[in-house]
Amino acid sequence: QMEEDDSIQPNIVTYSTIMDAWANSDRPDAGKQAESILFKTKQLHEEGVLPNGPNVVSYTTAIHAWAQGESKHDAMRAHALVDEMESSSDVSLHPTVVTYNALIHAWAKTKEGGHMADDLLKHMQKHGVVPNIITYNTVLDAWAKCGGSQGAERAEEFLIQWEEDEGQRQWNGVCPNVRSYTVVMDAWIDSASEDAYEKARVVLDRMNLFLEKQKNKRQLRSEQQQQQ
Repeated sequence: QMEEDDSIQPNIVTYSTIMDAWANSDRPDAGKQAESILFKTKQLHEEGVLPNGPNVVSYTTAIHAWAQGESKHDAMRAHALVDEMESSSDVSLHPTVVTYNALIHAWAKTKEGGHMADDLLKHMQKHGVVPNIITYNTVLDAWAKCGGSQGAERAEEFLIQWEEDEGQRQWNGVCPNVRSYTVVMDAWIDSASEDAYEKARVVLDRMNLFLEKQKNKRQLRSEQQQQQ
């Protein structure tokens, strides 16, 4: 109706809002519908009807919609949109950490999830995009969803490396949180491994030890600041 009324014209925010509605609809065709709207905004912009074409939010919303799916096809469609963003001559269209987080989430639901998540983490860092806690936890989730003891082991290996090297540059000062450890504990419990609960308990103990260490670090920094 808005498009039929010359006095009320939808803009890119309008279309992005509709895509966001699809992304949060839990509909199996959410990705397809969102991408079709994204394609329409490109056409309208090229025809001069829409002053501003799709932006990084528009693309990321469509990727988020594809990430609601469960198949490799959904992840590949999301990945294709990221490739399109990366190849754009418009720097403002290049993917952000939110974009990559959505793509990693899409791949996390596939059998290739763990490996793809690892690759995407390295890829985004190579392109100067700084991961955040959501990124790292989504990578953990990707390994955990690979299933079985192997998936749990890879998730725990990633967590241990993160925990032990959290002060290193590659982690950007981001530390594991309760969510990080919970993902790995759940992975072990769901693994059907004979020693699953013992493995989960070890992760729980590591969490308590690490969080206590972080608490002591914060307290020490606070005391040092007060003395200055």
